[in-house]
Amino acid sequence: MYSYGLLLKPPGGYGISALSLIILILDIIVIVSIVGSHKTFLVKLVWVLVILFLPVLGLILYFFLGRERRVNASPGQLRSSRDAPRGGCPWP
Repeated sequence: MYSYGLLLKPPGGYGISALSLIILILDIIVIVSIVGSHKTFLVKLVWVLVILFLPVLGLILYFFLGRERRVNASPGQLRSSRDAPRGGCPWP
């Protein structure tokens, strides 16, 4: 016989595992990131819906397709030769 008392664990478990909890936390972090981004409302809405309906696949897709790319350039790479002043002092 099964006992479903408040202090006893049901036979099927509580229905949440460590992996489920990690995915839920990652989903929340990504949704907050999307809402705070500079994307248009429609793009934000689509990404949030994708993540809500496809939690694992949505995270993977957003990681590869939806994130804003950051440029990692050194200060010397940010200034090209065409940005140099013409006919004057060669340094700013």
